[in-house]
Amino acid sequence: MKKILLILFIIVYGISYSQENNFSDCTLQTNNKQWKEKFKKADGHIEQIEMIKFKIKDDSLYDDYIPKLRIKHTPSITNQHIDKKGNKCGCKILFVLYYTKNKSILLDLNSNPKQVNIVENLNNENTKIEFYLFDKKAQALYGTLGECGVVQMRTTDKSLKRIIKHELTQK
Repeated sequence: MKKILLILFIIVYGISYSQENNFSDCTLQTNNKQWKEKFKKADGHIEQIEMIKFKIKDDSLYDDYIPKLRIKHTPSITNQHIDKKGNKCGCKILFVLYYTKNKSILLDLNSNPKQVNIVENLNNENTKIEFYLFDKKAQALYGTLGECGVVQMRTTDKSLKRIIKHELTQK
């Protein structure tokens, strides 16, 4: 019985240890922290929009992390990412763009590479930053996707809405 318990302990410990978050080889979390500080101190709306466009493109370097072993309690939605070398990097900042009262898109070039056209067309005249949250409130609003922060934007510009709807129908 002791041998069985020991083997069971080793298996459980091995599974837990193998999925440990070690982000030391990846710069995503450091980049996120620096970007958030610069974003808060930005001189105005124009600079913030340019920073958002850069961050969305920069974050496309990181792919979604899919755990090697999925067990019953593995979350179905995660916000964990890896770099091109396979190093675990943690989460990305979530960028949400509302284009109608109740419809929005998540600006993520990994999930939707065609959104690059939308990102390129964001500017200070057609996009308003509604709010940004970089604390636990972001996760409370958006779940695990908001774990590293959320920037919520809105557009009322007809030409940008057309671009968004065109990209959504192209899937």
